[in-house]
Amino acid sequence: MSISKIKVSIIVPIYNTEKYLMRCLQSINEQTIASYEVILVNDGSTDASESICRDFIQNRHQYRIVNKPNGGLTSARYCGWREARGEFVVFVDSDDYIEPNYCEALYTACVGRNCDMAMCGYNLIANGNEPIGSYAFYGDKNIVTNVKDDYVKALISSLPKEIYNIPAFLWLRMMRRDLITSECFVSERKVFAEDLIFDLRFASRIDRIAVVKEPLYNYVINEGSLTRKYRKGLWDMYKDLHGRCEEYCVHENVDCTQRLNSLLIGGMLHSLHQACLLDYKSFSSDLAAIRGDACAKSVMHSVGFLTKDFFALKINYRLAYCMIRFVPSFIVYRFYKWRQTK
Repeated sequence: MSISKIKVSIIVPIYNTEKYLMRCLQSINEQTIASYEVILVNDGSTDASESICRDFIQNRHQYRIVNKPNGGLTSARYCGWREARGEFVVFVDSDDYIEPNYCEALYTACVGRNCDMAMCGYNLIANGNEPIGSYAFYGDKNIVTNVKDDYVKALISSLPKEIYNIPAFLWLRMMRRDLITSECFVSERKVFAEDLIFDLRFASRIDRIAVVKEPLYNYVINEGSLTRKYRKGLWDMYKDLHGRCEEYCVHENVDCTQRLNSLLIGGMLHSLHQACLLDYKSFSSDLAAIRGDACAKSVMHSVGFLTKDFFALKINYRLAYCMIRFVPSFIVYRFYKWRQTK
């Protein structure tokens, strides 16, 4: 296939997903777009993933497999991007699957509306193949032109009663390949929600975003996925995320103080939920680390108990704020342990 004719590069990072991989590959093979390439990045899999890929790509010339030592999701995406030759790129996780018109609808939206990025809705899939919800964004909007106010702010953190709440998942987006830079790729082993950093850095290079209402991506809730495991040092990763977002806002002159506070309090809440997967001793150690942290204290002071900024937080964030500031650790542990059963 001539490089000049490739419209879309589909990049698939793969690590030990033999259970789901064939469904993902078949969904890619059913794409309706006329010209695309598929880059399968085997990130040091130790199961049958590589052999599944090799068997599948026989006589399919638009596919190729790249093997690399295990380095994590971001390193695999980066490797795929370096190999890509298409005008646009998409990233598809190997335990998920896409609708047949995923690439065509996003590409048509980008080209037809003169945009450098398009985003679509998605389906949430549980128990392997059970749809439990569909999500779309931006109401009646088909194009976002005020990227800083209508996209960046909604990415960093959502506040109650807002119209827009935009997830940072890369797989919802098709992006112009030549506008992506190596600085967009930040390892998930260093910072939580690495997709958010990617999205922010890419957003600084674009002026228009096309919106496709259809749920074209199927996100599978996988009990073994990275997002559903205890991650040691999660609080430190959230602080890193907060610092990078703050640096971005200063550089781009975006006023997001309230949202950055909300982001970090959300990180405290997530860290508590994760710590509850462990025993009480480990939980209390994690909670003590948050309570004693200078960054956490600064945000708590900035928000202020029962102030306007406090009531601007989501209800569960307000509850976490109060738990962290005022409630004995054992009660906090028992409460969030109970919440996990609901």
